[in-house]
Amino acid sequence: MLTVKLTAPESYGIDADQPVMLHGMQIGQIISHELTESGIVFVTAIEPGYRNLVHDDSKFIVNSRLDVKFGLDGMKVLGASTREWVDGVIRLESGDQGAAKARYPLYADAEKAEEGIIGDRPSTTLTLTANTRWCCYEVGEIVDVTPRANAFDIAVHIKPAYRKLLTSESVFWAEGGARGRQPDYPAHLF
Repeated sequence: MLTVKLTAPESYGIDADQPVMLHGMQIGQIISHELTESGIVFVTAIEPGYRNLVHDDSKFIVNSRLDVKFGLDGMKVLGASTREWVDGVIRLESGDQGAAKARYPLYADAEKAEEGIIGDRPSTTLTLTANTRWCCYEVGEIVDVTPRANAFDIAVHIKPAYRKLLTSESVFWAEGGARGRQPDYPAHLF
């Protein structure tokens, strides 16, 4: 049996004895969970016949809730099957790179797993400094803004699909809502 630990900032309603599923079939279960200062640690057992399906790039995702997201494109409803809502399921996305690790993050949903976001807030991909007003083209999102005496530090999460566009020559600028691009408001990448 393969035992791995899953870490999460909250329990997501997952408890001991709940299943771990792959392609709709149970391949393991949660053995126990423990509250720590940084969140929850779930001890998970994968059945011996399925241990070869867990890899270094595998993702464990909570699949027991209904998520409703609102955006410019309208409303998006994400949810698991009725049985998974009742049972509370962790879904494995197997991956195919490398050997299994001892510890994995537990993602709140598939969208956060795809983005690599643990918890509710994305990680900072880079920090921009803007000496004046700023805005962003939607390839990511602003994570945090820290005012300083003469500037602002802007923590930015860039979506993985767009990170390949970043180079040491990348330039960012504020884009005004009514006036369009304003290349005279540069931001510096460090």
